Amino acid sequence: MAESQYDVAVIGAGPGGYTAAFHAADLGLRVALIDQEPQLGGVCLLRGCIPSKALLHAARLVTDAADAEGWGIRFEKPTIDLDMLRERTKGVIGKLTKGVRTLANSQGRCVPSAGNVRQSHDTDIIRSRWYENAFLCPYDPRHRLAPSRSGVS
Repeated sequence: MAESQYDVAVIGAGPGGYTAAFHAADLGLRVALIDQEPQLGGVCLLRGCIPSKALLHAARLVTDAADAEGWGIRFEKPTIDLDMLRERTKGVIGKLTKGVRTLANSQGRCVPSAGNVRQSHDTDIIRSRWYENAFLCPYDPRHRLAPSRSGVS
């Protein structure tokens, strides 16, 4: 069998995935960080926690301006430019995903948009083509580190 290009493939580039990939790279393994999204970061960074926090911060600014009246500070009624707010949120996401991408490129090999494991038999296809020792799917607690056929884990 030809030598594999990677020692470990990490499926899913969210916080759990990129942390696992960086740790494996720190241990000297050749790492493929695979995700179906073109940007790394997973649901948390791209559509969940981070965008929500950016929008909550904007809402807090409006609330703080209204609460300032109790201190004798008055503002005009705020207007919200939704396009600017969306662009600001996209900018925050872009900055953070760039940081994750920079770390990933310095730590191991990124394979964005390479796919994901949909069914259990898919793991054999990925194993034979991409990595020698193990694969890790950090997004699903039912998946565990799976040793290769050689028994190395």
